[in-house]
Amino acid sequence: MFIGTAVGLLGGYAAVWLVNRIELGATGMYPVLVSASCLLTYGVAVLLGGSGFLAVYTWRAW
Repeated sequence: MFIGTAVGLLGGYAAVWLVNRIELGATGMYPVLVSASCLLTYGVAVLLGGSGFLAVYTWRAW
């Protein structure tokens, strides 16, 4: 459970940092970026042997 929580916190922090720093040409691309970040967080947690659900739940908290 620690892996999922850690990946979720790091992924959430990275997503907030990226959304605040990046300049996308169309405002409709921000939801795509956030969705991709969520899926990436899930995938990384599962690859590391953690809980993907817990990672996404923790990611959402940011």
